[in-house]
Amino acid sequence: MNGTIFFPFDRYPKTILSGKALLGLVAWLLMQAAQSLAFNDVVAMYIVYLIVTVVSYGYMLLLRREHLVQIRDARNVQFDDLTHARNWLSFRNDLAQYFATNQVLGLIAMDVDNFKQINDTYGHLVGNAVLIQMTNHVEEQLAKWMPDARLYRTGGEEFTILLPETQPAETYQLARDVQTTIRQLGVSSVDGGHFSITVSIGVSVKRQTDAGAMTMFKRADHLLYKSKRNGRDQITVDEMI
Repeated sequence: MNGTIFFPFDRYPKTILSGKALLGLVAWLLMQAAQSLAFNDVVAMYIVYLIVTVVSYGYMLLLRREHLVQIRDARNVQFDDLTHARNWLSFRNDLAQYFATNQVLGLIAMDVDNFKQINDTYGHLVGNAVLIQMTNHVEEQLAKWMPDARLYRTGGEEFTILLPETQPAETYQLARDVQTTIRQLGVSSVDGGHFSITVSIGVSVKRQTDAGAMTMFKRADHLLYKSKRNGRDQITVDEMI
């Protein structure tokens, strides 16, 4: 259910109510002519019609606004306010579902390298811009390469990609493609300069011996930090790949 289910009648209330009043007037005058009704009776019925029309319109406006608030609240629960990527709650729910229903599942955990240094050097607004631009760029590429993949912001500068029904080799290849496309992403600073960013990555796949979905995620997170310890801008993979 989305915001387009309602006709945008709330944008032009005067026009819509005027149109309904005119149509009602024509209808009641035709009824008077066809049934020889008394003029006073027609006027009374027309006034009732106008009252009902206005009240009904007001009620529909309230429903419309409540509907939009529900959509906004539902989105805020599932999506990150800054980057608009799916958030930790959405990730946790999807991971549990995918882990339970998919025999094959890939997971890519990544972290923007030297993000504190970016904030300290260029300021937090540029740091935010880095996260936003990276998210938009990665999601655009995922839509082309692997539409079933989902990107999540699972921490400050940490992101995770879930890949349902994706073979280990494909998961690893996607991690390499994501790493390359992020390297090529140029970010602008407030003084007009440009700089590039890199990410450290950990790649994990579902194992039959995993105690649960979070076991798989923790393994990928561990591999991610191994990439950081090894010099950053690295990919460390699950031994099952």
